[in-house]
Amino acid sequence: MKLAIVRMLIQGLEDRAIARRMGISLRTCQRDVSDIMDTIGARSRLQAGFINEMGLHLKVPSEQQ
Repeated sequence: MKLAIVRMLIQGLEDRAIARRMGISLRTCQRDVSDIMDTIGARSRLQAGFINEMGLHLKVPSEQQ
C-alpha cells in the first residue's frame, strides 16, 4: 500500500485524492505520507520528490498491517 502512495505522491496528488483512490481515511493517508517522508528523510513533498528522482534514498516502509 505504501508503494502505491509513493507513486501517487510522485504524480503530485494531494492527500485527499490519494485517500479517496486508496479507499482509506484522510488521516490514515496523512500518517502514511508522514511515515514515508520520515523514512526517506524528507522535510517536504518537494524534497521527497527530489530525493526520489535523484535516487538518493528510495526505501519504502514495509507493510505493517
